[in-house]
Amino acid sequence: MANITKKHLRKNKMKINFLGILFLGVICLLPNNGVAQSKDSDSTLIRPIVSIPVKKHEAPRHFIGASGGYSINNMSSSVYEDLRSTGNWVNYGVIYKYYNPKWVGLQTGINYTERGYQRDSTSKRIYQTLELPFVSQFHVEVWKFRIMANAGLFVAYSLSAEDTYLYPPEEEGKKEKYTFQSTDNRFDYGLRFGAGLGLMLYPVEVQFEFNYALGLGYVHEPLIPNQTTIYNRLSQMIFSVGVLIAL
Repeated sequence: MANITKKHLRKNKMKINFLGILFLGVICLLPNNGVAQSKDSDSTLIRPIVSIPVKKHEAPRHFIGASGGYSINNMSSSVYEDLRSTGNWVNYGVIYKYYNPKWVGLQTGINYTERGYQRDSTSKRIYQTLELPFVSQFHVEVWKFRIMANAGLFVAYSLSAEDTYLYPPEEEGKKEKYTFQSTDNRFDYGLRFGAGLGLMLYPVEVQFEFNYALGLGYVHEPLIPNQTTIYNRLSQMIFSVGVLIAL
């Protein structure tokens, strides 16, 4: 009877040992998943607290400002001879610019300028003009500089005109308002292109530009109906400085 009891106890002990080893094996497998899950769960819990979103500073895209400068004006013609250029400082306006983050930009606004020409050494005519440019402005940024190239169109309207006499000496400097005739074209349109350099001092930017504007409309129509159109177009070379503020 005692032997049977001892055998029975040994069998139970072996079963217990086997179950214990099996249980430990399962436990050894579980902690890896458990730890991984706890790490993941901890990281998911900690991540929103630890990682604070930082807003990256983006280069400004929209600018508004004012510009002014000096222009050299002339007229090309198939009739008039000895036409000379004339310069003036009446060139200013309000400008708006948009810059794509890559390299494309857009410029528009409204300018008040004086276009015109000098005829030999006797007189010069100046047109007081409002101008609307629509220009694509390609740009590349290098350090704090913006390198620009312009190409686009413009439309213009002559508000008034004035003749200034240069000869004879007794009439030199005399000015006289010009009355537009039915053969005059007060509307004009044309091409505008140039280049420039900007100094970026956020939120202010200072830009130096050179632009050439070529009118494609005729200043005068022929006096006689059905007569061959007189070739006469105004042109401008403009050196300007603009101050812009980022919006």
